[in-house]
Amino acid sequence: MRNTSRWPEIVLPALSLTFGLQILRTLWPYLRYLLYARLGLSPIQAGLVALVVFAIAFLTAWLHRWLGLRRLLLLSAGGLGLTRLAMQLWSGDPLADMVMAFLGTVCFFLFLPAYLAVAGGRQPDRVEALHRFAGGILLGLALDTALHGAFLTFDFIWQTGVLPWLLAVILVAAQGVALRTLLPGVSSTAGEGTFLTALPWLAMGPFLFLQALVFQNLGRLAALTNWSLPVAFGWVLISHIAGLWLRTAWHPRNPAGVTVVGAVLIVTLLPVGTVTPLTAALTLLGGQVAMAVLITTLLTASAGHVSQPGLRYTSLVYGAGMMLMGAFIFASYITYLNLSLPFQPDWLFSIAGLVIALSAVGKTTFHDQVRRGNSWLAPRLALLLLFFPLFTLLTWRTPTPVAPVAGSVRVMTYNVHNGFNTRGHLDIEALVQVIEAQRPDIVALQEVPRGRIINGSVDMLGWLSQRLGLPDAYTPTGDSLWGQAVLSRYPILLAETYALPPYDLPLKRSFGYFQIDVGQAEPLNLINTHYDPRRRDGVIQPAHTEAILEFVANHEPGQFIITGDLNAEPDTPQIQSYFEHGFIDVIASAGITPGYTASSERPSVRIDYILISPDLTASNVVIPPSTASDHLSIAATIRAAADSR
Repeated sequence: MRNTSRWPEIVLPALSLTFGLQILRTLWPYLRYLLYARLGLSPIQAGLVALVVFAIAFLTAWLHRWLGLRRLLLLSAGGLGLTRLAMQLWSGDPLADMVMAFLGTVCFFLFLPAYLAVAGGRQPDRVEALHRFAGGILLGLALDTALHGAFLTFDFIWQTGVLPWLLAVILVAAQGVALRTLLPGVSSTAGEGTFLTALPWLAMGPFLFLQALVFQNLGRLAALTNWSLPVAFGWVLISHIAGLWLRTAWHPRNPAGVTVVGAVLIVTLLPVGTVTPLTAALTLLGGQVAMAVLITTLLTASAGHVSQPGLRYTSLVYGAGMMLMGAFIFASYITYLNLSLPFQPDWLFSIAGLVIALSAVGKTTFHDQVRRGNSWLAPRLALLLLFFPLFTLLTWRTPTPVAPVAGSVRVMTYNVHNGFNTRGHLDIEALVQVIEAQRPDIVALQEVPRGRIINGSVDMLGWLSQRLGLPDAYTPTGDSLWGQAVLSRYPILLAETYALPPYDLPLKRSFGYFQIDVGQAEPLNLINTHYDPRRRDGVIQPAHTEAILEFVANHEPGQFIITGDLNAEPDTPQIQSYFEHGFIDVIASAGITPGYTASSERPSVRIDYILISPDLTASNVVIPPSTASDHLSIAATIRAAADSR
């Protein structure tokens, strides 16, 4: 590698990593909402398709022999950039996006070992080249976080319009210039060491897994701390930058020091019962710094161990690491398939951290070539990214409730399908248009994700609250990143979460209880829930209903509204029990027949409800048609029976 220019060695891996992570955040939703929901594959079959795509990483050595290193780099980096641009410009059927996501993922997985070979083959400053590669990886993570946060976690890869298109063109053009500048100095062949020297590259898959689900996850931090999105965004980006600067100023060069850093990483990932905002913030900062130090140690320890041509061992180990990442992500969400792991899913984070720590310790134990790099370009460039959270903070409008006025209140319930429309595209703006058309005072939402990669890592609660200008309250179910939410124009006085029986379900169920000041003498009581879909087993859903009715009985007298996706039709015992206890179905009371709410494309069943206690009346009940979700929403104007006129 003869080129003396240094900036492409930072910019090319940084932008390529950014594109790869953006594409990965589309790949997993497409597997669920296209292969599974739209094309009818089972979850296991969709997971197998993902593993086949991930297994392409094993072909790195074969492609290197066939194409040579220079062409492999051009194919992987150039293909990644062009695919990312094509996904931005395409606005047709998402099936084409899914195919491009598969292609982009393959290019991304081929790029990382190809560029490792490029940096590792540089003479005489191989250590500095690998140090710059590590800096490029970390800068790419920071840049991806900056772009993700700038769009309030609704990635611009999903959006159309001039700004997203222009941004994609600029970034891809910059990557192309870096590739063109770097390519002439790349040798045609690559070399590697023994299997043992390549073995620590197993850590790359767990490294990307932890970044996607933990250390880059703005929605997760916002949910754990109850911080606003701009504050969570700023803290995550500061953690990235702190890692970049510290790993440049210092990183351990012996097994004892690496062991300490690895232990710090593992401790920050241990599942704990109650997480305070301070604990969540400090563990994210400490874990991200440890990750930066360990990945730099792994890469710089690779210097000096090229003893044979080809990439056979690198390809084998790296491919296994990518498969491990896919398996970790699939296992993290296995409870959403009503399947169970023999341990708490959060332990997967600790296992991934252990793999990274052991890889770094092994690298420094068996090799004495770990030397300190001295490339400050990446951390200096990262400082420029602080503009994004600062701008977001300055333009953020904290929604505030309005003073209630006694009278009617417009209530809406909507299962928002995690933001995905019936074609399998993440389109939260379409949901907003459905909601705004009804001008509701209170919106009860189900299937609200907060940073789950299987749903594009969007913090839907924060985005919707900001876009609609309505204060929010969140009640998680299953885990802290998925559940029910309420947006209210009027003050939310209380928001509590209550678990629903049976309590041993793989995917736990719950209901949110809210007290809302609507200008009456007593606050309005609202219950928002989402039943388990197994309506015919005769046990689970009746247990849900019994628990909610018992809760209502313990809080009477009071005006109650029950909203949600109850996954059962009106003639089932679990719904009839509500009618027997005096609750009124607003759809039936309005004489709307058949009143179907699912699926939104071809409605054939009624499983979504607004149920009101007998001291309330409903009017202007509508079921707005829309395919923004797989469910239809329900809106109704509610008032006290004594006030109805």
